[in-house]
Amino acid sequence: MPKNNSMKNMKSFLVVAALAVVIVGIGNWMNSQNADQQALIAAGKAKTPVATTTQTGASTNNALYNQLVQQYRTARIQFGATCQATPTMASYKNGTSIMLDNHTNVAHTVSVGGTSYSLPTYGHQIITLTSATVPGTMTVNCDKSVNVATIRLSQ
Repeated sequence: MPKNNSMKNMKSFLVVAALAVVIVGIGNWMNSQNADQQALIAAGKAKTPVATTTQTGASTNNALYNQLVQQYRTARIQFGATCQATPTMASYKNGTSIMLDNHTNVAHTVSVGGTSYSLPTYGHQIITLTSATVPGTMTVNCDKSVNVATIRLSQ
């Protein structure tokens, strides 16, 4: 009987030792991932998508506005008078230009991924969504309303 208990104890010890090795390995891997992300942030190269402005304007020319609406029919986010966004969720490929459209009589300040854009009454902006790493997610805020829309970027 003593041999049997000794074998059970040895097996238990080996299982506990194996689990400890796995836990330490996972902890070291997570620390290295965190250190890599911290180094990217410190170097100013965080994996955060950004949006850049390429064109802005007010929609005083109906023909031009209608042309832009047609051109960006699948890449347009429209904002209502109380900042409701349509659509509330969209997916675009990295490098896609989209239209931020404020076709109301209330001016808005819209931010996409932390970059702010002024949309005058009946105004719009064409922006290009880019990220060094994809997939990525950008939140859209409008005036004091946060997360009125979400943009997912893919390759």
